[in-house]
Amino acid sequence: VYKRQSLHSYLQRIFTVGRLSQEAITIASIYIRRFWRLKKYRVTSLEMHRLVAASCTVAAKFLQDEHYYNSFYAKVVGLKLHELNRLEKELLTEIDYELFVTQEEYEEHKNLCLAKNSIEKILTRDNNREEKLK
Repeated sequence: VYKRQSLHSYLQRIFTVGRLSQEAITIASIYIRRFWRLKKYRVTSLEMHRLVAASCTVAAKFLQDEHYYNSFYAKVVGLKLHELNRLEKELLTEIDYELFVTQEEYEEHKNLCLAKNSIEKILTRDNNREEKLK
């Protein structure tokens, strides 16, 4: 993961260099929320970046008809290929391979992201909220 890169810059890099659609980024954030519902612990900044990397890779592969190989995504997110593969498998296992997102869930989450003006704020807020629930 690119050292000391803000989550905002990291998401921007994935969005532009990784050529992910806005829909893929939104779905990736839904996968992250599913992960948190199961884990119920606060993640560090580095773990957050890795979770974002894995969720964006999974979302792109699930949603986009034409997607790149993991070797491409690994370069985009600044991880070694074997590390991204491991993170992808871990994420999929944790969310029990539940990749389908209903239109209602998507719209609700998209509107929440738009209302808060950024997925980064949603992710940070949810992570902080999980810590308070402990």
